[in-house]
Amino acid sequence: EIIFENIFMVSADARMDMFSPEFNPAAPKHMNTQGKTDQANVYLDIPDEELRENGGYAITQIANHVHVIWNSADAALDIRELFQVGYGENVRRALGKVGDESETLTELPYFQERVTYHDFSNMGIPFPGHEYQFDQIAVDVYAEFKSDKNTVATTSRFNTLRANANVD
Repeated sequence: EIIFENIFMVSADARMDMFSPEFNPAAPKHMNTQGKTDQANVYLDIPDEELRENGGYAITQIANHVHVIWNSADAALDIRELFQVGYGENVRRALGKVGDESETLTELPYFQERVTYHDFSNMGIPFPGHEYQFDQIAVDVYAEFKSDKNTVATTSRFNTLRANANVD
């Protein structure tokens, strides 16, 4: 069920292949992608608990569109890459730092229609380049893609309301 019009993944501390075909076998495939994403395989040799498949697909099941806002100079994600799972091939590169490489892995038309990458690498974000979610340049992106609807997620646990949405 779609709950959000947009989800903004800013400085995302998430695997860089979040929207690749290999990581999302349940995602609809509108074209043959077999053999076209070999470069993603280097990121799959990580602990089992970090290999929960279909993470990107799950996100697109609750939102109409995903915006990945990334910064190649994000020093906080450099540190994350050092300590998350180790060095070398086992380092799980961060989506919030290598959005350009992640976009290359976003090969399925299903994700290409639902995921937009915004490169903030040359925006003058001060060191450590990670906490820019409330900077005006990010706010401008949120405003540009603001929905006309004011939809709020509902759950019985948090007892919130879904405003301006059809509720069955």
